[in-house]
Formats: sequence, structure tokens, C-alpha cells
Amino acid sequence: MLLATPTWMSGHLDPDVLVDRLETCAAAEVEPPPADLAQALLRLPRGRHPAAADRAAKVDSEAARSAARWLAGDGLADPGCGPRVAAHGGRVHGRLRRRGAGTTSPRSDCSRSCG
Repeated sequence: MLLATPTWMSGHLDPDVLVDRLETCAAAEVEPPPADLAQALLRLPRGRHPAAADRAAKVDSEAARSAARWLAGDGLADPGCGPRVAAHGGRVHGRLRRRGAGTTSPRSDCSRSCG
């Protein structure tokens, strides 16, 4: 059984179904592969899921403990948008790149500026 199999047409995984699957794995004394767990966590809907987190915390497996921490937290932060920005030593540098413009990347600009 794969933990990460979506349960919704959107590609999301229902948090309670994830915990059901973790309980099944623990009962069979099987630890799911790390990549499967990581993909399952990424497929959860955004936000906290406290009821599922409480259930997962009661399952005796490392995967379930990891899932419980993820479910109790906020998951991944929303990605930023705008120019690529590199921050080093308290200074922030960034530059938009035009396709085919031949400019250097923000990281190499920052490496020269920040040392």
C-alpha cells in the first residue's frame, strides 16, 4: 500500500485516510519508505489538521510521529513570487532575468558582492 495515493480528484490526500494507512502499516510492523511518506505529506491540504495529528501521535511508528508533527503544524510555506532573490549576511540582492538576456544570475552577483 502506498501512503501517498491521493483520495481527492484534486490530488490531495485526506488527512484521516493518511492516518488510517499509517495505522495499518504499524499494525503490520512495516515502516513506509521515506519518499512515500514525504509525498503523502506534500499531498495533504494546506493548514493544520489537529484531529488527525492527535490520532497519528498515538500510532507507534516513526512515520506516524513525523506525520503528527506535520499535521499539527502549517506544512510548507506558500512559495514567494517576484524576482529571484538571494540573501546573505543581512544583505538582499536580486535581479529579474530576461530570457536570453545574457545577464549573470543573482547568486553569482551576490557572491561577488557578499564575498
